[in-house]
Amino acid sequence: MTSSALAVAKALEALPEVCPGVRTWVVAYSGGRDSTALLHATRAFVAQRGDVVRAVHVNHGLQPAAQDFEQHCAAVCREWGIPLERMQREVDPTPGLGPEAQAREIRYQALRRHARRGVAILLAHHRDDQAETLLLQLLRGAGVAGTAAMPLCRDWGEGKLVRPLLDVSRQEIEDYVRGHRLTFMEDPSNFDTGIERNFLRREVLPLLEERWPSASQTLARSARHHAHAARLLQERAEQDLGDADTIEVEFLASLSQDRQINLVRFWIARQGFPVPSERRLLRWLDTVHAAGADRVPTEIFETYRMYRWRGHLHLVPRLPVVPEGQCWHWRRGEALVLPELDLELRWESLQAQLGEEVETDLEVRLRTGGERCRPEGRQHRHSLKKLLQEAGVPPWRRGRIPLVYQHANLRLVWDHFACRP
Repeated sequence: MTSSALAVAKALEALPEVCPGVRTWVVAYSGGRDSTALLHATRAFVAQRGDVVRAVHVNHGLQPAAQDFEQHCAAVCREWGIPLERMQREVDPTPGLGPEAQAREIRYQALRRHARRGVAILLAHHRDDQAETLLLQLLRGAGVAGTAAMPLCRDWGEGKLVRPLLDVSRQEIEDYVRGHRLTFMEDPSNFDTGIERNFLRREVLPLLEERWPSASQTLARSARHHAHAARLLQERAEQDLGDADTIEVEFLASLSQDRQINLVRFWIARQGFPVPSERRLLRWLDTVHAAGADRVPTEIFETYRMYRWRGHLHLVPRLPVVPEGQCWHWRRGEALVLPELDLELRWESLQAQLGEEVETDLEVRLRTGGERCRPEGRQHRHSLKKLLQEAGVPPWRRGRIPLVYQHANLRLVWDHFACRP
């Protein structure tokens, strides 16, 4: 075997150091050249250690030959004595998500089921894939986190997600497959230059490598540098935010603009929301710092809202809209499910909050404005708006608190206070 082909086997030898404690290796096996080389090399690697290797194949039904790919993978795994999990799930059209992206999400869902302690999921991305990813991210105007491209290893669930071939070139993988006389399936979509990645692979990178022969290697190294920078930025943001779920505006204002953006981006991403563009983020921060102390500036995004309230920034998921004037009839003694509010009101809790038995049906509504209530210990009725403000209820929650009425009289502001008749 040539020294070039040995690069694949050597890459697998580094796995125990990358994934200490892992003894089960799950390979994402498509049947193509790269995953075939990875599965073959992993099989040899685990044989030396007495570890376990498994394969997972996902049939997306994206092409006429999809069934042939699945049968090929099953035949290879039978020959090599490797357990294979086969999953068939066709890609349905999803707005805003192309078929390739959706197929990738389906694969990750299938693989994530194996993300357990002592298990590493192996993907066959290589150095040329890394270079293509960096170029794609640069062309999309991505920041440092995006241009860091694909990490070698990261925690995934309770297990690890690993790309052991990231420092191995496409040519070295081809040499490995040829040297071991391995059979594989060629995906016809790889020749479709209408797909961005294929255009880079077949039209752009060959031109770059003609002028700069080590272009892929250099681009992959640049991605590693970006990954180092991204980790440093994350460490800085973690130190600034700590364990808090909100950001103190006074502290935020004391930071440089770059550090403010880094902190807010990290804060949004940590809560699982998409990060807005830099321009929109800067505009929002200008609004936050300029608004008066008694104001509650709000920014509405597709899946969440951002508020400044009582000196802190808050992130709130966008909730289903409840029709204006919505009224629910609550039958005596039964539970009332409010799916629009993601709540279930229990009769026992109602009576405990009121401190008395209730012998009639009730009505439940939401605030529309002008409601008044006399809580226990108060001599007079007060506006519900004022009472909620005094109780420290955030503005975004005030309109979604169930108000319980008996005979058209407000009796209970759920989970806050009872109203004396």
